[in-house]
Amino acid sequence: MAEIAKDKGSAAYRHQAARTDPVEPVYTSNLSAVYYEQGQYTKSAEAIISSWRALRAKNPIDGNPGTPPLKDPLAPKLATRFAKAKLNGVLSGQFSLHDKKPKKKQTSESNYGIESDIELFVNNWLEEQGPSSKDAKVEELRLVWSEWRAYVQRCNLHEREACQEAMAEAQRRLRDLPIFRKALETTVEYYKFGNDPVRSMFDGVNKTKELTIDVHALRRDKLLELAFLFGGSGDARHAFGTIFHLSDICSRLKRHEKTPTMHLTLVDIHPATLARVMLVFALIRKLLRIPRSDERRLDYETTIFYMYTTILMPDYCHSILVETARELFIELTQHSKRNLTKSLHVGERSLAQILPIIEYWSVQLPKTTKEFLQVNPAKFIVGGVLPSGPMGNATNSLTQNPAYLKALRGAAAQRGVREKYDIPCYDDPDAEQNVYDTLKVLLPPSAFLDRHPNLEKYIRKQGGTEESRRKAAQKEIEETWKPNPTMFDNSAVEHNKFSYRGYPVISSSPHDILRFYLDAAIYIPEIPNKLSLDTTAFAIVIQFFRLAMQGIDELDEDLTVEFVAGDVIAGIGKLVNGDLGPRPAHFPKKYMRMWLNNVPDYTSGPLGSIVHLVPYLQPSKYSMVLSNCLLNCSSFANLNELLYNYTYCHSKTLKRMFAVLYRDENGTTFDEMNISPLQDKPLFSSVVPKKELHTYLKTMLLRFLSGCPPHWVAEIIQSVIDDNLVTDIVPYTGMLPISSKTNAGLIGPAARKVNLKPWRAEIEAILLSIRPIIPFALTFPPELASLTHEDVRVYTTPISSTVEHRMDVSPFVKTAGLIFYGPQVMSSAINKTISNVVGLLDDAKGMPDVQLMSMQETLDLRNGVVSWRMSKAWYEKMVKEDWKMMVYVSNQALPVTRAADARMWMDPEAGVGDLD
Repeated sequence: MAEIAKDKGSAAYRHQAARTDPVEPVYTSNLSAVYYEQGQYTKSAEAIISSWRALRAKNPIDGNPGTPPLKDPLAPKLATRFAKAKLNGVLSGQFSLHDKKPKKKQTSESNYGIESDIELFVNNWLEEQGPSSKDAKVEELRLVWSEWRAYVQRCNLHEREACQEAMAEAQRRLRDLPIFRKALETTVEYYKFGNDPVRSMFDGVNKTKELTIDVHALRRDKLLELAFLFGGSGDARHAFGTIFHLSDICSRLKRHEKTPTMHLTLVDIHPATLARVMLVFALIRKLLRIPRSDERRLDYETTIFYMYTTILMPDYCHSILVETARELFIELTQHSKRNLTKSLHVGERSLAQILPIIEYWSVQLPKTTKEFLQVNPAKFIVGGVLPSGPMGNATNSLTQNPAYLKALRGAAAQRGVREKYDIPCYDDPDAEQNVYDTLKVLLPPSAFLDRHPNLEKYIRKQGGTEESRRKAAQKEIEETWKPNPTMFDNSAVEHNKFSYRGYPVISSSPHDILRFYLDAAIYIPEIPNKLSLDTTAFAIVIQFFRLAMQGIDELDEDLTVEFVAGDVIAGIGKLVNGDLGPRPAHFPKKYMRMWLNNVPDYTSGPLGSIVHLVPYLQPSKYSMVLSNCLLNCSSFANLNELLYNYTYCHSKTLKRMFAVLYRDENGTTFDEMNISPLQDKPLFSSVVPKKELHTYLKTMLLRFLSGCPPHWVAEIIQSVIDDNLVTDIVPYTGMLPISSKTNAGLIGPAARKVNLKPWRAEIEAILLSIRPIIPFALTFPPELASLTHEDVRVYTTPISSTVEHRMDVSPFVKTAGLIFYGPQVMSSAINKTISNVVGLLDDAKGMPDVQLMSMQETLDLRNGVVSWRMSKAWYEKMVKEDWKMMVYVSNQALPVTRAADARMWMDPEAGVGDLD
C-alpha cells in the first residue's frame, strides 16, 4: 500500500513539475515513467510525446524544432518506453489501432508528427549502434520496436471486426486449454445421493441472517431477474429448496408487485445425475396434470419418493418411472410439445450426454432385486456377496444422535406431529430404520401397505414366527419390488471399480434424509410453518416435493432450469461464451450466487473458484460463491489453513491480491466457505506493490492476474520465456497440509536462477495458443516470433499400462503427467527424474533432452491412448531424434506406461505418424 501511495504521490508531484516547467523534457519523461508503472499506458504515451516535443524544442535546426541528436541520453529511454507503452496499451485494451482518429492538420509538432520523429530517431540510432551491438539497452529498444512494428503491420492487414474475431478465437483456445491434470481412468463415478442439508440460495451466510437475499430490496433496485448456479448439483436438493423458498416469498408479495423471474443453472460432471433430476421434474409435471381428487397422485408421489431416496421400489412405482423415462426421451428427441420439460432447458452438447441415460432407464433393465440385495445385503439376508458396505451394520439412527433428538422433540412440541398412526413402525423413525436394516426397503405410504401383504404381516407381527414372517416378506420383496433404475447408469455400473457384477455398492442410509429434512425445517426461515414433523421417511420427504411442486406450478413461466453436463470450474466460461453450443441470448451470463457443494475439494480449492468462477458473479452485495469441504475436512485446522494451502495467501492478503472477501476464515472446515468480490473494486484489482506481486507470481508461477498493471506480470512471463527467472522461493516438499505458520519455509537462503528448460515445450504451446489475447507485451525469441496458434497441433499415441494389477495406484486421482526424453537418456535416469521433478528446477545443467507436460487433451489408460498439444517444431525435433514418451503420476512419482516411441505418435490433422 505504501508503494502504491508513493507512486500516486510521485505522479502528482511530477505532473505539477511538468506543468510548472513544460519546456523541460525531463519532467514529462519522469511523469511518463510513473504513469507506465501504474499501468496508465495511454497517459504514459501522451507524456512521452510531450517530453519529446520539449526535447525537439531544445535541439532546433534552422530555428525550428529538430530531431534529438543521437547522443542525447534521454531520447533512447523515451523511445523504448514509447513502444512499450503503445504495445501494452493496445494489448491491455486501453486503446485500439482501429480507433478512428480525429481529422486534424498533421504537422511536425502534432502528435502524429512527433510519433514519426520518434520512429525516425529509432531507425538512425539503431543504425549507428550497429546490428552486432551487445548493449542490453540497444537490444531492448531493437526488440520492443520490432514487436511494435510487427503488431502495427498485422493490424493494418485487417479491419476491426477481423481483429475482434481473432481475439475471440484466442479466448476460446484459452478456455479450451485443460485446467487440471487427467486421471488414468476416464469413467466418472456416479454419486446417487447427496450429503448436505437442504439450503436455499436466498439463505444468509452460514445459517445466519447475514446477507439473506431481500427480494423487496432487489425489487427496489429493479433486479427482478434472479440467476443462481449449482456446481456439482447432485440430486438438486438445493435447487428444490430455492424454488419453494422463492415461491413462499412471492406468496407474500402484494398483488401489484411483479414476481421475480428465476434462472437456475445445474452443472454436474456426470450426465446421469442431471438425467435423474430431469426425471424428477418430469414426474412433477405429470403430477401437476392429475386432478387433486385422483388417487393416482399418491402413486406418482410414491414413485418420486422411492426414486429419490433409496435403492428399491415397488413394481407399480417402477412401471411409472420407466414409462415416464420413455415419454421424456421421446419428448426430448422428437421436439414434441413440451409437457414434461416445461421450464427445462438443456443444450445440444449436454443433451447428447444425457439422452443415452434416459433411454437406458426407459426399458426394463436386466437387473434383479435378489442379486442387488446380494451386493447390498440387509442384516439377515443370507448369501450376500459383500458386507453391508464400508459402515458394516452401523446404524445411522436419528434418535441415537442426542442433538438431533433434542431438536426433533423441540420442533415436534412446537408444531405438533402431522399424523397419528395405529400401524406399528409408522409412528417411530427408529422402527422404520430397523425394517430397512432387515429388509432394505423403506415403508410405503400407509394407504398402500395392503399392496404388500407379507410386509404388512411382518410389520404388524401377524401369523407365524418372527423368522417365517421375515422370510416371507423378503421373498415378497424379491418378487414384487424392483431395483431403482436410477441407481444404474450405462458406464460406471459395468465398471469393476464402481460396481460388483453390474450392481453398484450403496453404502449410505436413506434415513439420513431425516437429518436433511430437520436442518431445512430449522434453517430455511419461512419454510418451517409449512412443514410438519412426521415419523416415516415418505411422510417427511414428500412434504418437500409437494412444496417444490407448488413452487414450480406458481412460478410457471418465471422459472427456468438449465442443465449443463460438464466440469463447473472449466465449463462456465465456455457456457456463457457459447463454446458449448447455442444458448438463448436472454440467459444469464453472470449469477448472483453459486453453490459448489464440495467441488473445490477436487478443483484447486478456493483458488480455482476465485480465478474461474468469481468473474461470473453479478455486481451485487449478495453475490458470492459458496461451497463446503467434504473430502479433506480433517486435514486442516480451520478454513484459514485450507485457504493458505491452496492459495499461499491469508484472507487479508487474498483481499489485497484478488479484491475478494473470504469470510469466516477462522471457522471450522465443516462450515461453509464464502467468497465475494469487493463491491468498490474491479475484480483482481491488486493493491499490492510490484515486488510483492512478483514474489507471489514466482511462488504460483503461471497464475495470471489481470487487474494490476499488465507489464508487472509481463516481466515475470518474459523471464520464463527467456529462461532467466531468479527467485529465492523454494517449492514446498514437506508433509501436507502446510501450516499457515510455516510460510517462511518457502523462502530459500539466497536467490538463484531456476531451470525452466524441461517445461519449454508446454510453455510455448500455451503462449502460442493464446498470444493474441495476452494483455501485455512479450518479446519472443526468433524461433517463436513468427509462429502462431496454427503451429500448435494435437498429437496422439497408443500407450500400454504397467500398473493394471497394482492396487496402490488410484486411477481416479488427477495427477497424470507426460515425460518426453531423448535417446541418450537412460531409463534409470527417467525414473530418477520422475521421483524428483522439483530437483530439475535447481539443476543448472539440467537434462537437455527431457520435457515435462502437465496437460493432456485426452488420457484413457484402459483403452490405451493419450493426446497432447505441442508445437510442430517440437514434434518434428522429437521424431527426428527418436524421442520417447511415458505417462507418470506425480502423487506417487512413478511411470504408469511403457515408453511410446516418437515414430508411433500421430498428427490426426495430417493423418501420419513418422515424418519419414
